[in-house]
Amino acid sequence: MKLVKNFRSHASILQYPNDCFYNNDLEACGNQDVDAFIGSTLLPNPNYSIIFHAISGLDQREANSPSFFNVDEVLQVKAYMEELHRRGAGEDCLTGPTALSCTSTT
Repeated sequence: MKLVKNFRSHASILQYPNDCFYNNDLEACGNQDVDAFIGSTLLPNPNYSIIFHAISGLDQREANSPSFFNVDEVLQVKAYMEELHRRGAGEDCLTGPTALSCTSTT
């Protein structure tokens, strides 16, 4: 059995693994509203609606959780989200990494 419907990634992110490993069977099924920001000055490349942003920070973990989170990453995502909201983006334009990371910003 091969899982081919992907609900988490933008189609352009899936293109490489689709070409190299899935015989072009992967199907991007997630919300593609991110393309509404093509042309935005917020984007490093205004023709590509995805931002890759490297962050150097400390991975942290709560004692009762096996998961790690990085506050610096969360704060950068929060800054992007606040700017997108200021520019009129809806609330569903991001799939957050974990609930813990999302609650760490408040």
